[in-house]
Order: sequence, then structure tokens, then C-alpha cells
Amino acid sequence: ARIVIGNAHFLAVVPFYADLKSTEHPSPAGRLIAVERQNPAVPGGSHMISKELAIREQGVERVIYRANGDGFYWSGWSPDGRHIALWQIGTYSASIDMDGRPLFVIDIETGARTDLGTTLLFSSAAWAAPHTLAFASGGGRMPWDSKTLRLWSPERGTRDMSGAGVAAFAPVWSADGRLLWFVSGPAGRWDPLDAVAGRGIGDRRISVWDASTERTRTLAREAGYV
Repeated sequence: ARIVIGNAHFLAVVPFYADLKSTEHPSPAGRLIAVERQNPAVPGGSHMISKELAIREQGVERVIYRANGDGFYWSGWSPDGRHIALWQIGTYSASIDMDGRPLFVIDIETGARTDLGTTLLFSSAAWAAPHTLAFASGGGRMPWDSKTLRLWSPERGTRDMSGAGVAAFAPVWSADGRLLWFVSGPAGRWDPLDAVAGRGIGDRRISVWDASTERTRTLAREAGYV
């Protein structure tokens, strides 16, 4: 990307999500394809929004979800291809998007739906094999608002991984699914001095949960860095 500030030109490397607008999502094994069926967000409008989700298998499609509100956003497949996570859109609004949307999981074989509550959009949920979902539960666009890191699986249901008074977000699994990294810090009211100095709400650290011991450790923060 080329950034221009006044007469100065800068080059920067930025992430590019090539499939962000894709409406077809192959399962991890490639046997199934989740297809978002879209309609205009407003009658006669050019912006499209997903209204139905269908599963395509050998060219045959079956609808497994129809949105009750304005639509939904795609989140992702579970690694075993058994579940799909989506965000529900009650009323379409880019501003409301900033505060998060209700996240839910669909069992594609039975159609059973599990509601997981409001989460921030994108980078707030991550799957581990075969079908354990880590997600940051709690809305509010401010990263110092309370958010609880939770795990969900069909066998164990939902369980909390972080305590009260904590803002936890950005879960990432190790490739073998044994370690879960996430960012956390104290929740509370905005204070610019604390935020910049790394105190209070600004004291955010990387935590690591080990599935084999079910214990969490927090890495020391480098002075001067968040």
C-alpha cells in the first residue's frame, strides 16, 4: 500500500483478506461448501447482505439457516467440518457492528443452533480441532470494556477462561490445539495516562492457556510496549 502524507510517500505492508467478500466457503476437507445467499440490504440498493446459508454437497444445496433479522456475517467452519459459526445481524448498521454481534454455532447435520452471546466481529473467535471454539464474549467497541474469554464444544458446553473485571480478546490456537494465546488486561474506565503508561487499563499482556493442564500463565510485558 502507498501512503501519502502531504508531499511524502511511504510504502507499507498491510494484510489483505482475499476471501473477505467471498460467499462460498469450502469445508476443511473440501467435501462440502457453505453458500451465502444474498439480497440487497435495502430494496433496490447495491450493497448485498447474506440472508440464507446453504450447504452444497455434490451439486445439491440444502438451506440450514434463514436470518430472522436483516442478515448474518460469516465466521468460519470447525476443523472437522461439523459446525459453522455465524454472527447474527438484527439491524444492519456499520456503527452497531463496532459493538459486536450475537455469535452462534450451527450443527450442519442436525441444524441445532447454539447461541454464544455477543462478541466483537473478526479476530474474536478461533477454532481448534476437532470442534472447540474460543471466543471473546462481550460487546462494546472499547477494548477496556469487560470481555470474557470462553471455550465452547458440543461435549462440554461453554466455560469461562478469564475472570471478572478482565478485558480478554484476540484468541489464537497453536497448530496442535494444545495452547491458546489471548490478550487480556484490566477492564475499567478510560484513563489516557494509564493507557499510555501501561498501567491499569493499559496493562495488557499475552496469556497462554495449556489444554493439557488447564492452567493459564501470563507473559511478562516488555517495558514501553503493549
